[in-house]
Amino acid sequence: GIRNFLIPNEGHVFVDFDFSQIELRVGSWYCRDTKMLETYRNDGDIHAQTTSVIYNISFEEAIDKNAPHYKERRSIAKNCNFGVFYGLFPNGLMRNLKKAGIEKTKQECTDIIESLKNGYPKLAEWQKNTKQDASNCGYSETAFGRRRILKGIYSPDMGTRSYWQRCELNTPIQGTAADILKLAMVRILSKLEEHSCIKPLLLKAQGGTGTWHSAQLSRSKSLFGPYEDCPEILLHSRNALHDVLQKAGHGDIV
Repeated sequence: GIRNFLIPNEGHVFVDFDFSQIELRVGSWYCRDTKMLETYRNDGDIHAQTTSVIYNISFEEAIDKNAPHYKERRSIAKNCNFGVFYGLFPNGLMRNLKKAGIEKTKQECTDIIESLKNGYPKLAEWQKNTKQDASNCGYSETAFGRRRILKGIYSPDMGTRSYWQRCELNTPIQGTAADILKLAMVRILSKLEEHSCIKPLLLKAQGGTGTWHSAQLSRSKSLFGPYEDCPEILLHSRNALHDVLQKAGHGDIV
C-alpha cells in the first residue's frame, strides 16, 4: 500500500498508531452491556465473548483454537460484532458471511442474530431507544454533542428512509469514534513542543494549497522520530487518547 512509499530518515522510524476496536468500544459504552464492558475492562477478547454468546459455549471453549468449528464460529462472531450496532439483518449477515467463504441460510443468520441480542440484552434496548429519540427530534448526535440532521428520516420513499434510519445508529458510534481520534490528534500536535524528538508527518494536500500536519493512512495516524525515542512517542500518543476518553466519560472502555 501507500505506506511502503514512505521511508524515514536514517536513524528514524515512523510510528503508526490507532485505537484498537474503537467503534466496538464506543458501542459498548453506549449500550452499557455488562458482558461487553467487562470484556474491555479486563483487556479481553470481544470476538471470543461474542462467540460464547452466540453459541452458548464457555469463554474457554470460544478461545480454544483446537475446538471444533473454531475458525468458522470466530469469523461469524467478527462479522456480527462489526455490524450489530448498526442494525444487522439476516440478509446482510448472509452476504457478509458468503464473502468470507461461509454459507449460511437466512434462517440460520436469523437465529445467530437472535442469539446475539439475547446474549447482549442491553444492545437491543439501546438501539430501540436511540432510533426512537432520533426519529422524534430529527437528528442524531455524538457523545460530544456534534449533530447530524436526519434529512430523509420522514421520507415516503422506503430506500431513502432506510438509509437515514441506519444513520440514526451510525452517527453516535462512528461519529464519536471520529471525534475521539480527531481530538487526540489535536492534543498530540499541541504538545509536540514539549517532545522535541517527535515530528509530525507532513503531507501536501493533493490539489490544494495547505500543508497537513498529520497523515491519515486508513484510519490511523503517523508520527516519526529517532528510533531510540519510540517509547516516548508511544507514551505521548497513548496519553493523548486516554485523556480525551476520560474527559468524554469513556474511561471504562480504555
